[in-house]
Amino acid sequence: MDITGIMQGSAGAGASSGASALASLAGGGASGAVGVEGSGGFAGALSQAKGVAMTAAEAAARKKAHEKAEDAAGGLVANALILPILKQVRRSPWAENSVFSGGNGEKAFGPVFDMQIADRLAHSPNMAVTHVLAKRLEKRSMAALKSTKLDKHG
Repeated sequence: MDITGIMQGSAGAGASSGASALASLAGGGASGAVGVEGSGGFAGALSQAKGVAMTAAEAAARKKAHEKAEDAAGGLVANALILPILKQVRRSPWAENSVFSGGNGEKAFGPVFDMQIADRLAHSPNMAVTHVLAKRLEKRSMAALKSTKLDKHG
């Protein structure tokens, strides 16, 4: 129904038919109170908007939890798996006595370089161990977040 039908209905048949036409246009049916009962009208739109807002906030929380989990998993993989291997290779006897040994500079800054290499390797997209560990950490953090969620009244 368009606005001309509402105007004609309210002028010709009285105010009650105009109100019911206006209510049907707004989505509230012929109840007279527009959108107060049921899921139509303003109240329904407001409840749907709250659901969308909660979904957006939940998505932001999940994204933040995912980023924290990826960072923590990358740090753990770098320090527990990759860095010990690089230290062992650096201390091996064939690395010290070669023509390509770095001398004093490599002795001083080699461990810093190893940490950077381990961090880059652990955060690379091809490191499956990091991704699996991040998924497990993310599941645990989301479960903890859901269990500590307070209700509106508490």
